[in-house]
Formats: sequence, structure tokens, C-alpha cells
Amino acid sequence: METTHISDVELGELVKTTLPRLIFITGKTCTGKSTFAKSIIPLGYEHLELDFVVRESVVNKFEESKGGKAFSVYKGEAPKEWQDSFEAAAKKLIVEKLTQSKVIVDAALATPEVVGRIFSGELADFMFVYLHPFDATFYNEYIMARLINDIETMGRSFPIWDFMTAEAVDDYRRNGKAGEKIMRIVKEYGEQSIKTSVERYESFKSVYPNILLVGR
Repeated sequence: METTHISDVELGELVKTTLPRLIFITGKTCTGKSTFAKSIIPLGYEHLELDFVVRESVVNKFEESKGGKAFSVYKGEAPKEWQDSFEAAAKKLIVEKLTQSKVIVDAALATPEVVGRIFSGELADFMFVYLHPFDATFYNEYIMARLINDIETMGRSFPIWDFMTAEAVDDYRRNGKAGEKIMRIVKEYGEQSIKTSVERYESFKSVYPNILLVGR
């Protein structure tokens, strides 16, 4: 993977000077997509999180009680009727919002094919931003903080829960974030996520050569 990239601060300056009509920002969980998107709202952007579209167009529409499965639409691996419903709803919403303001779309879309079907036609001209966790230590701290918030609020906000166990949660309850079990899960999840992020970026880069690589 190439190492030449810009920081989130530099990205903010670039957006401020160019003010693109449409921005799509993606990357693995805990890389700061929503944080950056919210930071440019004062520049006249509406922030669209496609997680909401998944819930409306797949979870609610098809009565899919296990919402996690619905997010396979991000990888293009959902049943065709789910995939079509999500992509049509996402595109329609973006088009509608662009009649009112500039838009930044935040979603962990995982393949060029899914991106290409949504950002096509009148949406084909967009700034494509990819956030990658270059600093593994910082990334693990971010993952740990989000995991702890999930534990304390009884949430399940990202895929690390596929690897969590009752023993690991108990380890956190007894030892905090210094617990051996929870530290191991965070480290292993972070390593795998970084590896997947590299592969995902390379896949996007082969189709979208002007993609902006951003990280810290």
C-alpha cells in the first residue's frame, strides 16, 4: 500500500478551498468518518449516514430483525431484493438532498461495484475520500474507547462484537481496559481491520484513481 497520504486537517483545508458539491467518505469502522463529516457541516454540508438508509430500506422493509445481516449490502453480498432496495434508496436520498445543499455521505461501503451503482449518473462527479488507520496504536485506542462505550451502554455498534465473549466483558468489568482478554480482542480486531483496510483501499484505487487517501 502506498504511504503518501494527507491528514484529516489537510483534508478539511482542501474541502474548505474547493467546496465540492458531493463528497463520499469511507473507511473501516473507527477511522473517524462521522467525526470528519460533522466537522464540515458549518461549510454548508448536510451529513448523510447511510446506516440509517440500511435500517429503513432493508431492516424495516423486509422485517429483518437481525440488523447486522442487513449491512451485508455494504459489501454487495445481500439478497438481490435487499441490495436493490438499499442502493435505490441511498441514491434517491442523495439526489434529493443535493437540491437543498452540498452533501457529504458517510458509509463503510466496501466494494467499487456498490459505490459505482450508487454514485452513478448525476452523482458520478464526487470527491472520494478513504480514511485508513496508519497509526495502529491510535487506532486501537479508538477501538477500545468505542467498545467500552458499547459495554457501558449495552450497545452493539460495530463488528468487534462478533469476536467478543462473556468472559471478555467480565474481564473488562474486573480490570478495566487493562484486562488481558479485552486487550487481546482489541489488538487482534485492529490488526485484521487494518489488513482489510489496505485491501479495500487498493480495490477502490484500481477503479477510482483520484481517490484521496487520508489518515494519521
